[in-house]
Amino acid sequence: METKNQRKKQEERQCAYSQLNGNIELLKFNDILLHFTRCGKFNPDFEKRIALHHPEEFVRAIRCSKSFLKNDRYSFLQEIPLPKSLCLHQQVWKSLYEQECYYKEKLTTEFDKYLNDLPQTPEQAFWKTFCDIICWMEMYRDEYEGMKDMTMQNLCEIYAWFMEYLLRKDKFKYLHLSEKGKELFFQYMGEIAPSYDVWFKENRLFPLILNYISFHRDLVDLYCFDTTITPQMIHENLYLIQSPYDFYRWRLNDVRYLINEKRYDADADVFIGELIKDGTVHIPGEGENYEMNKEFQIAEFKTLRFLDDMQIDHFEWKGKQMPIQQLLTPLMGISFNKKWRYEKMLEKQNGDTWFVKYAKLVAENVQKNHFEFPFTLLSIEEYLGMYKNDSMGDFHTELIDLFSFQFNDKKFQWGQKCFDVFRKPFIRIDNNLICPTMFLGRNEWFYSFINAALENLALPKNIELQKKVSDLMEKFVEELFENKIRIREIHTNAIGKNGKGDIDIWVESDKDILLIQLKRTKLRPTLAGAFYEFIQTDLHAVAQISECEIDNPENKRVTRWIVSTSYERCMERINGILKINYYDLIYNLRTVVYTDLGQFINHIENDEDMRKYVNVRIGQDAQMSFGLPLSVQSHNAYRICLPTRQEENNEEFVMFNKALELQKAQKTQKAIRILQHLSERCPNDCEVWSALANMYAEEKLYEKAFDCYETALRIVPDDPWIIRNYAITCNEAKKFDKYSELLQIRKIKYWFLDFS
Repeated sequence: METKNQRKKQEERQCAYSQLNGNIELLKFNDILLHFTRCGKFNPDFEKRIALHHPEEFVRAIRCSKSFLKNDRYSFLQEIPLPKSLCLHQQVWKSLYEQECYYKEKLTTEFDKYLNDLPQTPEQAFWKTFCDIICWMEMYRDEYEGMKDMTMQNLCEIYAWFMEYLLRKDKFKYLHLSEKGKELFFQYMGEIAPSYDVWFKENRLFPLILNYISFHRDLVDLYCFDTTITPQMIHENLYLIQSPYDFYRWRLNDVRYLINEKRYDADADVFIGELIKDGTVHIPGEGENYEMNKEFQIAEFKTLRFLDDMQIDHFEWKGKQMPIQQLLTPLMGISFNKKWRYEKMLEKQNGDTWFVKYAKLVAENVQKNHFEFPFTLLSIEEYLGMYKNDSMGDFHTELIDLFSFQFNDKKFQWGQKCFDVFRKPFIRIDNNLICPTMFLGRNEWFYSFINAALENLALPKNIELQKKVSDLMEKFVEELFENKIRIREIHTNAIGKNGKGDIDIWVESDKDILLIQLKRTKLRPTLAGAFYEFIQTDLHAVAQISECEIDNPENKRVTRWIVSTSYERCMERINGILKINYYDLIYNLRTVVYTDLGQFINHIENDEDMRKYVNVRIGQDAQMSFGLPLSVQSHNAYRICLPTRQEENNEEFVMFNKALELQKAQKTQKAIRILQHLSERCPNDCEVWSALANMYAEEKLYEKAFDCYETALRIVPDDPWIIRNYAITCNEAKKFDKYSELLQIRKIKYWFLDFS
């Protein structure tokens, strides 16, 4: 039966659809995207009219909605007439659709085989699958321990995809877990143990899931949500070309998130250290227990400080205020216990694989009369027991929903984002909450909790709280400005003299006027999240602040910023307006001394605070450290090939690879002759010119190398890989003027890259 909310949404879709259908010529991109993402109804005649009147917006909306992956639209999209300049997108759609179909068919087949081999009863079948996924994940991260961050990202997504696909099957619809679950888990683990290495290598299902996830994350989402990417035919193969700057920008944003957390971590470390020193705080325990409890205090304080800077100190629920610390402390307690009793203990064990390490961990724990499982299983009663001494009453039920994922009867959605195990770590199965220990042991709740708080804040029922928090944030920033910078005037909530637009914070000094639009947005570290923040929030904020006309009789320099709580598109100009991060703003106002407002503006706009992290490594060891500069990568990293025919039949492709093989075999002259011929056949392929330039440089034919580098840079201006190699060659040839010119490009545009 259709619910009231479902009927309301359907009415909204029909209303929106009617409005769109009647005003085809007036449609804008957001209107067209709305049709494909919310209206849902496939209407070939209507969509043909959109393609006719707005072909570029039509193609962009198809991309951003992933509509080309839908069976009902595929044939239609292949046949619809598009301008010649856009026809390559249809080939992209065909290639991606065919790969999607391949994965769906292959995964369905492999999963059916896997399900057929499971025990008959649902509970036994579940524990067998849970044992399989945990053992495989543990062995996978052991295999790739040198790439911990990427490995953990892969494992989170594999686990989420596998569990969502599995638990939506009819077999597990009424799954009940009894007290013998842990016994069953170790029974199945014992069956794997004798041949764990062979079992891991011969497993076909989990690597296939990883390949499918990578296909969506690294290819489909890249094409769909980075609309600066353009398709291009090279050597009769279809490529997706991303701008080098966009490629590195995403990696730089990841570093910004890490550095922001380390700032709060450092502040908390100092603060807790001072409290311990003066006796205000007493850390219980000795030795390892003392270190664990101290680290817990630091982590809790840094998370609370982070939330406090957002002016959020509670969750709002049914008119009640639920204190953040009471929500946070028990969850962090579990995570830190798992981190020290499982993760850190595993790291200390010597062994070739996880099975060996875990066996040693078990033996060591038996002597201590303690046992740690590779998964965490809590009953609802045990979970709520962590909160039994608080004053939150019936909020406990809501608490479970906040941090657990319960599967409903909906069908599995191919290509859709599954649950986030760091945001909602527990899967709820009847009266139990379950999570692999590796995830709980690595979750310190820093970004997870701020996102949960922002989601709670964004609920329509919390509109009054939103306004209160907004006012508090503006007042907080205003006080920081007043305390740190000599200014003439500051006020909040201004509008332009024309009555248009909106300025949250207006800061004015003798020479400068700074106008700020402050946006509280969830952290969106995915391409899809960043895209929707851009079209739903960033562009709206830009319009608001741009529309404001202000009185400026003294002709002061006027600077306009969007200040956002997310790092996506941070330090980019959107229609001329710079987007900066809220936490960077308040960190600089707290820690740096400025002579005037102009100096502060220049400091922020030059990204000076991030520049100081160049050549600074943060972390306890080489594998876990991070910082700047980022490594320069070959332009193949942002040139993704989608073959339109078999590569072995592609003459240019074969020629190019033959040249590279000859170079490796130190037959550079033969390789050069092949590339010279190929450069005549493919004059617009920067990869050919770049490779030819490198080979000329290797042979010390510097002038020829310079010509090829210049040709490559005309095709892809400011490509950092080409600039790097060009600069090295200039230095070798003692062309120091050109060398300095190239390094200047690096200094201005790519200051965060390592050109050595």
